[in-house]
Amino acid sequence: MIRPAILLLTLALAAPRGPAAAQAIRPLMPRAGQQAPPPSPAPTPAPPAPAPDSPNRAPGIALPEPVSVPADQGGFVKITATVAAGAEVVFDMAAVFDPPDAQVEVQTDQVGPTLYVGIPRTPGTIRIAACTAVDGRPTRIVWTVIQIEGSPPKPAPSPDAPPKPAPPADPLAINQGPHLHVTFLGVKPSDGLRRRLIVGGCAVYEYATVPAERKDLADEAQRAGGLPLVVVQTDDGAAAAGKPTDEGAVVRLVNQVREK
Repeated sequence: MIRPAILLLTLALAAPRGPAAAQAIRPLMPRAGQQAPPPSPAPTPAPPAPAPDSPNRAPGIALPEPVSVPADQGGFVKITATVAAGAEVVFDMAAVFDPPDAQVEVQTDQVGPTLYVGIPRTPGTIRIAACTAVDGRPTRIVWTVIQIEGSPPKPAPSPDAPPKPAPPADPLAINQGPHLHVTFLGVKPSDGLRRRLIVGGCAVYEYATVPAERKDLADEAQRAGGLPLVVVQTDDGAAAAGKPTDEGAVVRLVNQVREK
């Protein structure tokens, strides 16, 4: 039996020496007339990390960032939704102006998911909401804002005109705050209430019954004793629910969640 030390010595003595050793360790080079092997392809870089969700961005759809424009600019602002090629986009729009009778002109692009939103010459807020479908399922509603700053000059009031009384407080005013999700179960909101919620920074959903996959909504409906029901949720899942006795009750529920 050969001990390990003797075995190593035997291998060392058997290794080639001199020119033969140099030939043994010289790297293989192509002979004359032969081509060198092609270099290995560069590794494919890792794809960039997806951008985090935000009010104007969700998986499968994105809208431009909010913009501010002066009231005297006029013209149009182009709003293009970034979606997969060929995907259909559903847009919705709500606006609040001072004075409230300002009109917004909207034109659609015949090619691509694009809106051209006219800018009235009066201050206010235009909120554009959009959604699409990915693998047959609707995406989260995303939204962006066009803020119209300033105001055109107003004629001076007549010195003989009586002072105008202060307008009464709006009982359906929605407080500003974080983005909310308002779900109507077994009841549909009016067009006016739905637009107020969208302008107030809320995504609005409507279901005739509780969706089977929404256990959170089913739990709220069970605690409330059934439908109809309105559920208000924050982005992190905190929720409050109430019976939609009237539009004021829905607005109070939204403001209550915002005040927490």
